Amino acid sequence: LAALHLGVPRVTGVEIDAEALAVATENARLNGAGDRLTLVAGGPDAVDGMWPLVVANIRAGELMELAPAIARRTAPSRLALTATPAGAAARGISRP
Repeated sequence: LAALHLGVPRVTGVEIDAEALAVATENARLNGAGDRLTLVAGGPDAVDGMWPLVVANIRAGELMELAPAIARRTAPSRLALTATPAGAAARGISRP
């Protein structure tokens, strides 16, 4: 939702937790963003394509496990933002 409020025209979000997905759906509706937000049940491999910006707000352990899938979804020369310390994220998400 923050990305939408900052001007990103369309956002796709993935979430493995059904309750969190329901909360995100309701938050999008309450903020009038439901038509610009697509929410998908699952992880990074639940969506196709590559994205110019990937934001991961998950714990470091899970992020490190998902790093290869996140890297596959981050377009070359684009950005992946995470909630982990910079060094750990850089090691886990950097491209070969």
